Amino acid sequence: MLIEISDKLRSDGGDLRSMLQHHPEYITLEPHLPDELKQAAYTRSFYVKMGTFLPLPLESYKHEIAAIEARWNLV
Repeated sequence: MLIEISDKLRSDGGDLRSMLQHHPEYITLEPHLPDELKQAAYTRSFYVKMGTFLPLPLESYKHEIAAIEARWNLV
């Protein structure tokens, strides 16, 4: 999901917030995210941090998804 959204941002531009909110995988992931990260998709402005593979907000999601996978023994 994150790579798909990141690639679409690079190729087409668009609104990261909208892409997250309407992605089917995000909808199923959202109940497992901390409130602060959930709010980021709806209210926070998004910036791209130079030198990172994913835009900065997506990096935060990547780290949280990795933590969820570890808690659920999926890694």
